[in-house]
Amino acid sequence: MPQLLAFGFNGFGQISIFPKSSVVWIPTECGKFGERNHSVTDVFPSWSASMFISNEKLIIQGFYGNDDHVFIQLNQSHLLKDKQIVKILDLGETIGILTKTGHFYVFATTANCQNVISKDDLILVDEEKKFEMVENKFHESSVYALENGKVVILEKGGQERLYKFSLPLCIKPLFKQISCGKDHCLALTTDGKVFSWGIGSRGQLGHGHTNTVEAPQLVETLDGVTIQHISCGGWHSVALAETNDLYTWGWNESGQTGFLAPNKIFTTCTKISPKNTTDPKSKKSGLNCLFPKLLSKSPNHHYSENTVSGKRIEFEATELQQGSLCTDFNQDADSSSTEAVGMVLEPQLLELEKYLPGQNGFVSIVGVSCGSRHTAAVTSTGQLITWGWGKYGQLGHSCCINSSNSLDRPDDAPRMNRGCCKEPNHLPHHVLWFEKQGLAVDGVVCGLWNTFVSVHHRL
Repeated sequence: MPQLLAFGFNGFGQISIFPKSSVVWIPTECGKFGERNHSVTDVFPSWSASMFISNEKLIIQGFYGNDDHVFIQLNQSHLLKDKQIVKILDLGETIGILTKTGHFYVFATTANCQNVISKDDLILVDEEKKFEMVENKFHESSVYALENGKVVILEKGGQERLYKFSLPLCIKPLFKQISCGKDHCLALTTDGKVFSWGIGSRGQLGHGHTNTVEAPQLVETLDGVTIQHISCGGWHSVALAETNDLYTWGWNESGQTGFLAPNKIFTTCTKISPKNTTDPKSKKSGLNCLFPKLLSKSPNHHYSENTVSGKRIEFEATELQQGSLCTDFNQDADSSSTEAVGMVLEPQLLELEKYLPGQNGFVSIVGVSCGSRHTAAVTSTGQLITWGWGKYGQLGHSCCINSSNSLDRPDDAPRMNRGCCKEPNHLPHHVLWFEKQGLAVDGVVCGLWNTFVSVHHRL
């Protein structure tokens, strides 16, 4: 029988109520409270709480009302009776619930609904409207919804207990999925094209610049690729192709796009090109990126601390204004993981097999999810790969528990920021804990600073 396990930030008790630990380092089964063990079938994590579906009932764990480390099972009123819940949104002071029939309900999280969702707590949403999907930006009350393939915005009207609807953000094309980050949104069309809009200050829109885009705009770099799934992190984005390839872009401050991240304190950005690079084979029209400049270096030059084949690489830098576009970054085709990248402004193919010691052949990805500054992907063989920021154990790497870094890395492998919590960021690596427990990973959902994984026992 499938199990739901979680690890990472637990400051509000959103993974485990007891003991009251701010971090869950080892994957822990969800739905346990006291002597009771609830069979959790789905999870919808927010910043301060986790909302579970268990036996068609709604469970909220974490911060609720005015308290943290609470575990509440909400009994459904007649409004939701016999209606299968498919999505739950944390809207701050309210909870949004989408049913399989397409109806969307918003309930106030007041002291009156500690044990029941009642009509008294309902904030009216037009019951004549039906939605295929709902999403919201982190902890915001506005809701992005798909209505007949069109993206509309639902907003609470002032003091009224009523949600108002916008006109569709664009008339064409038809969309089948939306995903929201901190300041940006992605939408996936029925024929596998990706559109994005919102604030692009960290390259998260994928349009090759850092400007704000008001309405959905095609991500042209992916126009020739059929995408099956999208996911927004806080300020980065991921797209999974039908070929099971993974494309990433956006902010890479913690390595959340999968490329090597800088590990210093940064100020302005610089345009980087390697010195004495004359071999055309060593150049590749690679990352359209921003490279952060070290504060400790002179205004006109930057020397990289990264190495290729054990040699220090020296770079010439031209100072740019903060947020300027760098289009001529040259990436060594044979050492793509060794040059630090501050931002990736356009989608780039993430070749995971280059990062995984002992990996033979193509790494086929079947599921992916983004946290605030980390990313997790599931392979076709039931393995979990994570990368990015791991301070609160949200990557699940063994080094988060054992600082010797011996469990997730072969003794003869270079560290390269790979699965080591002594580094400020992590390159992609398998989470070996699941393999050692004989577990295969079926799916993954990232909270902002934690990770939830559906698993089953291997035969």
